[in-house]
Amino acid sequence: MAVATGVLTDDLLERDEVLAQLRTAYDEARAGSGRLVFVGGEAGVGKTSVAQRLCDDLPATSSTLWGACDPLATPRPLGPLHDIAAANGGPLVLLLENSAPAQEVAAALAGSDPGAPVVVVLEDVH
Repeated sequence: MAVATGVLTDDLLERDEVLAQLRTAYDEARAGSGRLVFVGGEAGVGKTSVAQRLCDDLPATSSTLWGACDPLATPRPLGPLHDIAAANGGPLVLLLENSAPAQEVAAALAGSDPGAPVVVVLEDVH
């Protein structure tokens, strides 16, 4: 699902529609239909603020993991995943250090509790 930036509430202006779309995607993912959502827009338009607002409003039972792509001509391979591993520790660190298969890395991102929702935010993916 692609989501273009739109309108918000409170200190974020004109983002209500975008937040509603993101919350719908979250609810659908919780129901068992995983989601990949792209939020796009020009630099400075508020993509990070929208993602932060969504994550702030999620139930306490949800986990949020944040990583960012490097602003380099030659970025680190899997840089955002290394950011997440460094911030959260756990098995993801060892999996990345040992070049584990992609499915093992994905399982570590999803967490050990299959009933607990996980939202992964990757910034500056371009």
